[in-house]
This record gives sequence, structure tokens and C-alpha cells, in this order.
Amino acid sequence: LQAEELRTAGAPQAYAAYTRVLEAQAQLEQVLAGPSQSQIDSAQANITQAENQVERAEVAYNRTILQAPIEGIISALNVEVGGLIVPGVSVLELTDISPLALTVQVDEIDIGLVEVGLPVRVELDGLPDVQFPATVSSIAPLGTPSGGIVSYDVGIALQTDDSRVRIGMTAEATIVIEEQSEVLVVPNLYIRRDRASGQTFVNVLRDDDTVEEIEITLGMQGRDTSEVVSGLQEGDLVAIDLGGGGVNFLEGR
Repeated sequence: LQAEELRTAGAPQAYAAYTRVLEAQAQLEQVLAGPSQSQIDSAQANITQAENQVERAEVAYNRTILQAPIEGIISALNVEVGGLIVPGVSVLELTDISPLALTVQVDEIDIGLVEVGLPVRVELDGLPDVQFPATVSSIAPLGTPSGGIVSYDVGIALQTDDSRVRIGMTAEATIVIEEQSEVLVVPNLYIRRDRASGQTFVNVLRDDDTVEEIEITLGMQGRDTSEVVSGLQEGDLVAIDLGGGGVNFLEGR
């Protein structure tokens, strides 16, 4: 049968079926013959174009992500969601907290005793009665004169992950130059030093309630207390003249 005869004979359904057969035969012949070089080139060009589009989309997406160069805490956010980012204006402020550190001033008399790596005990005004371990991390090579005294900045790195420690807290640091245990110590307030001879003395209360000044030999000396190497025994009562006839006593320990 010819297609024209089927169509004019009033058989549209048969004609449509016959058309589909012809299309199927053409597709089969195309598959058996394989794609032409132009089709292969066109398909490859489409693939390359799609890959380039994906790459550009990834680059554009990555430009929307801000990556911090360090770990820290966002201390200030200068934009809002959906806001316009203007060139030259910081989006946020990032505070480095790894590790927490502080800077103290050590005068020229003591700076020679300070070394990088020495242990430090840090106390914070906001967290009383708590000591945090730390170490000396840096010593400034150049001093700063103030009031006739030259001081040097000493960097101290805290060794704690306590979340209560906050940036900006006021701190006091004690650098441990040397440390001993099981020694006899006396507060410096109770010690009298003879500048001419360099000898050191304390007042001791005797059993007959008299006060005797005796010479002592000091060992390690700290800001508040000093080690007594000889001249005192544990349990001795050390006295200080308060003036006006008053005397204050401290039991040796």
C-alpha cells in the first residue's frame, strides 16, 4: 500500500502507524550506521561547554564564602544577611584566641632573670582564687622608659581552655624564676636589712616575752616572702614593730 492511498482512504490511524514504522526504520538505520563525525564533535563541544559552566559556577560559589586565616571568635559583625558588601569595608572582626596571651612589664633590674619558657602563674581579677598555668613566650629586645625606670614587655601564653577566661580581662602574672618546697619563709615586711653591712635581721619573741633581734641568712627572695636559710627555726614567733609601742607577731612557717 502507498501512504497516499491509506490517507485518502480515510484511514488516519493506519497512516499514523505507517509513519511511525518509517521513523523507526530510519532511527534503526542511523544507529546501525553510527554517529557522524559532526555529531560527535557537536556532542563533545556540548560536554566541554557544560564542564566550563560547572567550573564557573563553582568559582562563583566559592567567592561567596569567607574563610578566616586563623581560628578565633567573631567579636564584631558589620553586615546583615542580605546586606550589600561594599569594597574596602570589613565584614567582621575576628579575635585570635589560640592561645590566649597577655603582656606584662618587667623592669630592667629583673629582666635579666627572665627567660623564654619559664613557668608563670596567672591570676585574673574576674576569677579570684584561681591560678592558671602559663609560660613566658617572648621578651621584647627594646625597653620603654617611664618615670626613670626602663621596663620590657614580656609575652605570656596561657595554658588553659577554661571558657571562663575572656579576652580583655585584667590579669596579674607571677614569673617563677626558681622554686623550692619545704623551706622556711618569712614575709619581707618582717625583715630588716642593714644597708651598710648588707646583713638581714628579724625580731623574735623569746619564752620570757622579750623581743630579740637576730641575724638571719636569706636564700631565695620573692616579691612578698623570702627563704630563711639560717637563724630561724620552724615555730619561732617573728615580730614587727608597728610603732606607738605596738608589736605584731607572726609564727614562723
